[in-house]
Amino acid sequence: MADQCQDDWDRHIHTAGDTTVLLPAELQELLRGVGDAVGTLAKDSPVAAIEAARSLELIAQRTAYEAAHDARGQDPAEVAASLGFNLHDTRALLAGFDGWDVFR
Repeated sequence: MADQCQDDWDRHIHTAGDTTVLLPAELQELLRGVGDAVGTLAKDSPVAAIEAARSLELIAQRTAYEAAHDARGQDPAEVAASLGFNLHDTRALLAGFDGWDVFR
């Protein structure tokens, strides 16, 4: 399953191409390594992998809050294009990180 998620993400990144914001190579490599490590852990201890994934969710929530809040002040179409998402999915993503209602 983790491999499928990684493959889906890699396809998304390839499809989005040059229109999206690129992460620094060092961060991309770090994130790929963490994903691989959690996938490997899942083979030996699924519960530990779930705990690791939950920790990653908490890190994402904590670290993306201000960025999502700030991105709400930018042109929604530009933010969506930079992320490689449509407007609806971008609003949902920002809402999830910023804690606001996507339907407002």
